[in-house]
Amino acid sequence: MSRFQQQAQISPRLTLLMAVSCGLTIANLYYNQPLLAEIGRTFNVDDQQ
Repeated sequence: MSRFQQQAQISPRLTLLMAVSCGLTIANLYYNQPLLAEIGRTFNVDDQQ
C-alpha cells in the first residue's frame, strides 16, 4: 500500500461518529413534526405560510 492509501482510510470510531450524527439529525427532523403547529402558534405564523 502506498502512503496515500494508508492515510485515506477512515477509522471505525470515525465511522461510528458519522453514523450517530446522521441518525440524530434525521431523528431531529421527525421528532419535530408533531410540534410544528405549536411552534407556529408561538411565532404567530399561520398554517398556510
